[in-house]
Amino acid sequence: MNNKCAAEEKYQARVYEWMQQCFEPDVIDDTVERNYRFMEEALELCQSLGATKQDAYRLADYVFGRPIGEPAQEVGGVMVTLAALCNTAGLDIIECSEDELKSVWNNIEKIRAKQAAKPKGVKSPLPGQYTPLDGLQRMPERKGYCQACSHERFGVKTRLAIEHTCGK
Repeated sequence: MNNKCAAEEKYQARVYEWMQQCFEPDVIDDTVERNYRFMEEALELCQSLGATKQDAYRLADYVFGRPIGEPAQEVGGVMVTLAALCNTAGLDIIECSEDELKSVWNNIEKIRAKQAAKPKGVKSPLPGQYTPLDGLQRMPERKGYCQACSHERFGVKTRLAIEHTCGK
């Protein structure tokens, strides 16, 4: 049984319609890029409400030190906590999302130009040129990691390990 309300389906469909008008199919279907854009917007929201860079580092370390979750459950968690945050901050989640969708429709040419200026063939969470930290590679997608062999950088364990010494 599908328990989505019509308004939620309509909004997601309208965002997809905008994406089809704004981007090439390879950009629309690029989960890595969509992931980076979501992280950027989530961090900007938290920053606008007082979170610090240190808070983000601590939370990233905590999250990436835990087992990887299931996407559908994590989307649910994002939606519930976003609604709760909006309630606490006095923001209307629907009004804010509708205002942003109107804004991106009005800025298609600017967004296309920004997309076109990105380096080709480079997956980066950052705009412009990007060099991975010390040449480290990302962990394999949807795999856990061995805490004993995680890379240590500035005294913080990260998921940027390039080899596992645990034999797995």
